Amino acid sequence: MPQTARSTAFGWLAEHPLVCALAVQSTLLFNNLGLLEPWRDEALTLTIAGMPAGEIFGRVQATHPPVYFLLAHFVATMPGSPSPLWKLRFMSALWTLAATVFLDQLILRKESASIRRWVLALWVLSPCLLLYARMARSYSMQLALAMLAIAAAVRWFEQPRSMGRLLTYALAVTALLYTHFLPGIAIAGAVGVVFLARPGLTIAVRAGLLALTAAIIVLVYLPVLPSLAEGIGWWNAVAANSGHDTLLDQVIRLAWWFVSFSFGETLTTFCVVLGAILSPIIVYAVYRGATSKPAWVAIVGVATVIGYIGVSGWSGYPFTPARQLFVLPFFLILIVMGARTMRYGTIVLAAIAAVYLAGDYNYFTTTGFLNKEYCAPFGEMAATINGQSPQAGAVVALDDESTFLDPLVGRLNPRLHVVELQTVDSATPAMQAYAGRPGVIWILRHSHDTSESQWVSKLEDEIAHGRSVKQFGFLPYSGLEYRILTALRGPGQPRYFYILDRYE
Repeated sequence: MPQTARSTAFGWLAEHPLVCALAVQSTLLFNNLGLLEPWRDEALTLTIAGMPAGEIFGRVQATHPPVYFLLAHFVATMPGSPSPLWKLRFMSALWTLAATVFLDQLILRKESASIRRWVLALWVLSPCLLLYARMARSYSMQLALAMLAIAAAVRWFEQPRSMGRLLTYALAVTALLYTHFLPGIAIAGAVGVVFLARPGLTIAVRAGLLALTAAIIVLVYLPVLPSLAEGIGWWNAVAANSGHDTLLDQVIRLAWWFVSFSFGETLTTFCVVLGAILSPIIVYAVYRGATSKPAWVAIVGVATVIGYIGVSGWSGYPFTPARQLFVLPFFLILIVMGARTMRYGTIVLAAIAAVYLAGDYNYFTTTGFLNKEYCAPFGEMAATINGQSPQAGAVVALDDESTFLDPLVGRLNPRLHVVELQTVDSATPAMQAYAGRPGVIWILRHSHDTSESQWVSKLEDEIAHGRSVKQFGFLPYSGLEYRILTALRGPGQPRYFYILDRYE
């Protein structure tokens, strides 16, 4: 390409960063959508999406609004050769591209070209976004609609007496509520709090406009309003029995959330070392960015607190980033805004981008996953069991209490007898029936027994009596992970996350 043409092409891309961002993001999102096995929540999506459309609302009404699952039903059942899982992950990727357009056109439209380019670069490379955007879940749909709702709220705040802008916001947040309760409640609640605290209008006018907004939301949401009450009741019941209110849980939850948003959840030694150096800088950059007071910062800040209160009592700490994914784009904007005020801000942003590129590479090579169940090698496990079982068959005992193993079961030879180790009361009698018989028994479990009172390990000791054992390991710990395990638990730690024992 001649120099002039090359300069023109690069100049055009510099002036149209969204085009470049969408091209890079599409390459990452649509590459090998079947790379990872379906995990527990994705399998639930597939089950519900496969139900008749008329039954879906009754199935999910206490835990989830119906719109995502109805959309998933029509996508998953479309004719064509790709699997339903591939189709649903493809849909999630499309929603992510829509979120990128909303981010650029609605949130970043008033920022400088430099901030816009850096935010888009970190956004499309974010390993956190890559992980959740390729899941057959509603995360990316929530993300896109949350950005619409926040942008509509900011626009309404600029002209609070505009009925058109008020209606646009009300419909946008209602669409989000139809997709998932948590971000919808968080953003609607935050907008209400911030709007009431805004100067410029009398409190009576502010309260009246807010009441009108609430009335529109309730009216449009009326068909599923009872499910919202059921959902809140279900959340309260789960929170009361979750044990997630301890100080240690909150510390771990916040740390996981920060690491996921800042560096992703596919970390190798390079990412950890550079991430440790960058962490205090990122915290400071977020603070500096927030002090510049972008128009949305109060709404997002309050919504983040409301959302965190909801998720911290409802789900385990590894799922906090997914449930709060609507915060991620604004977190990245604050990092960029803050870094641009620093003397070496460009170097800081380049270092973050380097960690992101490494995290993306780790994702596609299935290395360094913090939540290793996302990348369980079920195909390799099934091949080992099928290939080394006698023709007469064998017993395969699976620790199903702590690991979702349906993808493995679907690959096992039909001649194999599967026993799911879900509870000690159901599993022990089933396995004791095979303990004294000749033949091959397989036991698959986590290398660290997470069952209550380690009953799975005790059951395995009983099965092992008088039998020879051959052990296989899957999903090896990295060198750094092994050193951390050794430091926390002492020497002699297992080298693999999954242990498969063959007894004969």
